[in-house]
Amino acid sequence: MRKKIKIILTVSILLNVLLAGIIASHTIKRAGHHTRHDIMIEEFSEHLPSEKKVIIQTHIQDVENNKRELFKAIRQARKDLVEVLVANQFDPTLYQEQADKLHKIHGKMGQEMINSIKLIAENLDVKERKKLAKKLFKFKPFNK
Repeated sequence: MRKKIKIILTVSILLNVLLAGIIASHTIKRAGHHTRHDIMIEEFSEHLPSEKKVIIQTHIQDVENNKRELFKAIRQARKDLVEVLVANQFDPTLYQEQADKLHKIHGKMGQEMINSIKLIAENLDVKERKKLAKKLFKFKPFNK
């Protein structure tokens, strides 16, 4: 009977350690990922001539720096919005102002993405722009 308990306890501990390792590795992998948009553009730029590749990669670095600042602003705006929401006295006007501020920052992020695609497309010919569109926007007209 004691031997069975030791075996069950050992197997249980090993399974828990294995599960913890799987969860930790998954978390570490996700922490290093970029957005889908960035990954697609990097994959796309691998097949370009070196001069165009350098232009695109330089542009991606600039966009990454801008996005970091926008993400910080979004975190702060969300924090401010939550503070207004959980305050002792709820102020709907202040809440709406904070929500509009958050919405405005999200709009800036969308505009950044549009501008980045535009700047990249300016350096490409028609065939390369079609490949870029196919990579970025997976819908029927491009998937023939």
